[in-house]
Amino acid sequence: MHCVAILDDSAVSAMWPWGFAGEKGDDMLWLMLFMFAATTGPLDEAPPPRTHTLPAEWHGVWSGSLERVGDDPLTTMHLEIAPLEDRPGVTWRLTYGDGRNADVRDYELIPGVAADRYYIDEKNGIQLDARLAGDTLHCAFAMRETLAFSSYVLTDETITFEIAIFSTAATAESSVGEGENELVVTNYQPLALQRATLRRVMNTNDEPQ
Repeated sequence: MHCVAILDDSAVSAMWPWGFAGEKGDDMLWLMLFMFAATTGPLDEAPPPRTHTLPAEWHGVWSGSLERVGDDPLTTMHLEIAPLEDRPGVTWRLTYGDGRNADVRDYELIPGVAADRYYIDEKNGIQLDARLAGDTLHCAFAMRETLAFSSYVLTDETITFEIAIFSTAATAESSVGEGENELVVTNYQPLALQRATLRRVMNTNDEPQ
């Protein structure tokens, strides 16, 4: 990777306090080019391929009812997880509802930069970072004036999906300590909590459970 940075005189003076010879502008440009070229690898170096994928215990078709906590069920929810055929990763096909009115979202879960990191590719330009911690896949994202925290928890029989949605507008602040030791805590209003307990109804080999 190669990179060029443009810094103002004060920033360069802080990095290179003993000054420059010749014309300051020319020396600054060549110095920055030299520093970045010297600290980067050759052009043919590439990051290692991302080959990890979601464990096979997650694979299958999972179904259940999506509900707003404390209220009646909203709709049915289905999650289909199967290995991709041409590259590492799995399908992450979410379906809300059934029949002709079903809302189908053909997402994919793709390996990220570390063994426990993934991202949900919505295949429309939106990608959501996710992290697998034990048997739980965590994801958080902001959209417009809301912040959402979602999780998928795998057990032997189920995947429990939960999403908590908060307003990004602060509702209150409180603090402890004074001066440099002051700790300020900001509160945010929860707007909705949805949950679904999904049971495996089919394996990836198309055998009904």
